Amino acid sequence: MTVDAPGLPSRCHLDQPTGPLVATAPFTLAGWAIGPGALQRVRVSVNGSQLGDAETGLVRPDVAAHFAAYPHAGRSGFQLTGLRLPPGTGTTALLRLEVEFAAGAPLLVEQAMPVGHGATAVLLSLRQDPPASPAPLLAAAARFTDEALLEEAEALLAVAVARFPEEPVPRAAYAALAVRAAGLGLWPEAEATRRLALLRRCFSDNAAGTIEAARALASAGLDEEAEALLADLPPSAEGLMLLAGIAERQAHKAGGSRYLAAWEKALARWEAVLDLMPEDAAALTGAGTAALRTNRPSKGAAILARAVAWFPDNPELAMWHAHAATLIGQPEEALARFARLRAAFPGFTGGQSLEGEARFLAGRAPPNPGEAAGDRALLLQFEALGSNCEFGNVQRAFGAEPLGLFRFSSGSAAEIAQALEMDLAGIGAPEHTFFEILPEPRPEYWVGDRRWHFRAHTFTYPEQVPDAAAEAALFEKHCKRLQFLRRKLLEDLAEGEKILVHAEYGPPRPEARQRLFRAVRRHGPNTLLYVVLADAAHPSGTLEVLEPGLMLGRLDGFIGVHRDTVNYADWLALCRAAHVVWQGWRQA
Repeated sequence: MTVDAPGLPSRCHLDQPTGPLVATAPFTLAGWAIGPGALQRVRVSVNGSQLGDAETGLVRPDVAAHFAAYPHAGRSGFQLTGLRLPPGTGTTALLRLEVEFAAGAPLLVEQAMPVGHGATAVLLSLRQDPPASPAPLLAAAARFTDEALLEEAEALLAVAVARFPEEPVPRAAYAALAVRAAGLGLWPEAEATRRLALLRRCFSDNAAGTIEAARALASAGLDEEAEALLADLPPSAEGLMLLAGIAERQAHKAGGSRYLAAWEKALARWEAVLDLMPEDAAALTGAGTAALRTNRPSKGAAILARAVAWFPDNPELAMWHAHAATLIGQPEEALARFARLRAAFPGFTGGQSLEGEARFLAGRAPPNPGEAAGDRALLLQFEALGSNCEFGNVQRAFGAEPLGLFRFSSGSAAEIAQALEMDLAGIGAPEHTFFEILPEPRPEYWVGDRRWHFRAHTFTYPEQVPDAAAEAALFEKHCKRLQFLRRKLLEDLAEGEKILVHAEYGPPRPEARQRLFRAVRRHGPNTLLYVVLADAAHPSGTLEVLEPGLMLGRLDGFIGVHRDTVNYADWLALCRAAHVVWQGWRQA
């Protein structure tokens, strides 16, 4: 039996934390306390905020050996884990321990601890648990860089370079930060130049290190700096592949007359890789697709045919091989290749638009098209009103090709409504017209209005536009076309002789639907078919009349969002049902 020792003074010692606290990181509080009676309770608070009671009675033979006169010293330990500083803690945290014993007065212990924030906090945390690689420092620095906290990022990268001097990526990140800061006018250009030169010197006799550093620069968006770093290296497959990837990325971003030149550069680099690695899947894909995009479909088709023969299990190669047949004027062969692709890789959904292009050029209707002549006449009674191109393609699949401002365009219900509320004023004016090459799903010129964020296909591709003069003429043509389609749509709305169609792909937004309905009715006695996702109570293909002039249709999904293919059958069912209702309203 252990008895109390009422004459002994109380003592307390903190083993943890030993150093500064990190504002955002958990910490452990641990130590021991001895007094005239057994340790019963340790209540912990920081800056007046209660954090909880520590676990007590932990075995401490070291304390018992040193304080033999204290009968309860052997179980004097306490610990509380997973603690976090309360929000708003500044640069100092006041730890307060209220220690109670079975006998004697309680003991109050207070200790001020410094607190680190931002990069200081990260460095403190890493100092307590030093990383085995630069990855944690680089990740933290990237976060600070994204938040425009460049000084914090600088502090972390400086530590990373010092701790891992032989690693290329920290030095590349250190240089990239200076380039970025100089570009923003925050740091002198000379500092960026100095760091890039130092990076080159550090790995001048290490080709692998140079390539890794260049890859890091390219990942940071510094393509020119990456290319300059690689310029002094002898040709190697890895270096050439990195250069080809940089050129391809630049080509994807290039617009107008720069597009073809950028892809020519990418093609030349991929061909250089092929000279060293003639059976590499990435090089074959790069060279083949670059050839297609530089208006060399026969060459691209030949390269991709080799690729598919060597790598039959690569669906992306098969997709481009199929599209190559379209570009050399063989849409039926393209469809056969797409069919083999879908059969071999049922989970692969890429290339839907490319397959649709082949289907259109081959003059193919969709599966189970119904009564083609009657359906064509029916679908000419409808006009797409934004969303995307799905309904326009439904019309095309059944041979209906009406002209429409929003037929092959994006645009939300709210954006289209706002445009209609303003009578589509200024559409087609050069200062408002969006006209750029977008890379997906196939590089193509797109046109639209910057104010209302709608964009439409032109079905004109960069390889068809040889120079800046041709591009300027194309821009002028589409500005005039937009102005014509605006006048036509306003005339159609005034007559009210068509059923307007808008699809909503996300959660229902009744307020957007009603705003669009009010906008079209503002111009005349128009009817709106508003299509949303089906649910258990409203299966795909069903139609609901909300009020005169407004119908709500349901579909089980939209291509590219919920489905891999267009649901032609249910679109047709909706249009037939909506047309019947519309005719009834007209005759009433």
